[in-house]
Amino acid sequence: MSKTRKPVSPDAVAIGTRIRDTRKTAGLSQEQLGVLLGITGVMVLAYEKGRSRISTELLGRIAEITGVTMAFLLTGNIPEEQRKAHTDIELEALETFRRLPPDKQEKALEAFKAIVGVITET
Repeated sequence: MSKTRKPVSPDAVAIGTRIRDTRKTAGLSQEQLGVLLGITGVMVLAYEKGRSRISTELLGRIAEITGVTMAFLLTGNIPEEQRKAHTDIELEALETFRRLPPDKQEKALEAFKAIVGVITET
């Protein structure tokens, strides 16, 4: 008896591709992302291939872990502030900041402001 697979929707494949790309940009393997999400690497693969429907909650956690917005994962639209970035360095700073856990972002911003203050004094 052969198993037939359900057809994969183009939207699920597109979301899966964005999950894969953001996971790789964050430097995570499927297994590592799975551990952070409390699922298996095989399940991450299924989401990335568009073979399994992902919950909004899980998609939000992936967005937080990989430093992107859930809107980006759903639509592929680049957030307004990223479109406004003027240089590669500015965009890299924004992406680095977003990879920080939310509870660490405030401290990072304070440290950045202090560094800017020191640099502009000289």
